[in-house]
Amino acid sequence: MSQALDGLATIAAWRGADDEGLALRDEALELVRQLDAYEEVADLHCRRAERLLRAGDADAARAEYERAVDLVRRGGMSTTAAQIAWGLGEVARLAGDLAEARRWQTETLARVSAGWTDAEVRVAALTALGRVAQAGDDPAEARRRHREALDAALRRHNGSTDADAAEGLAGVLLAEGAAERAAWLLGVATAVRGLRVTACRDVAVVVDGARAALGEAGYVAALARGAALSHTEGRAALRALIRT
Repeated sequence: MSQALDGLATIAAWRGADDEGLALRDEALELVRQLDAYEEVADLHCRRAERLLRAGDADAARAEYERAVDLVRRGGMSTTAAQIAWGLGEVARLAGDLAEARRWQTETLARVSAGWTDAEVRVAALTALGRVAQAGDDPAEARRRHREALDAALRRHNGSTDADAAEGLAGVLLAEGAAERAAWLLGVATAVRGLRVTACRDVAVVVDGARAALGEAGYVAALARGAALSHTEGRAALRALIRT
């Protein structure tokens, strides 16, 4: 039941219904707390924090991660510890502390294994390092990290992870002056995820930049071209993008 509520919370957050998503995740938390399931409770706090980060609320996210830290200490959960390290890195990035953000993401990569369950965290850390590099005016490093994230994502079969990595690379394309290609890539992310995400601070920056560069009609047309692809076509387009 808690997993179903967590899934519904994720979908609500993607739609931009943050209040609904947080309420569903609170309901899931209450259920697992009754079972004294430390790992599940810690994981839900991390997921709640992630939604807050996407919305740009770093302080509230930090508080959620601090709650998860205590549970991880009791249970010794390596994957959740990696999630927390990633989250604290994102908190630092949003606060403008790029050195601290880089340190946390490097620790995240050191904590994750090659296993399936850690793949999502690895992609998130690589994407975060790409955004740190971009914020630090290192475009070559930013592109390298985002390509690495996309390559890691495509080795799995998770449309959401593929889309997250693609959206990170779209930010690099926009910074390089390729606004039309960036908008198209956001559309491809929608195709592989199966749903357009509207409640992510980093994606919103790319959307605003592409709109400003292309105009509303140009942005919508480029986005629609990418979104019109099937899931299989979208993944193929992402693979081709890595090779260019």
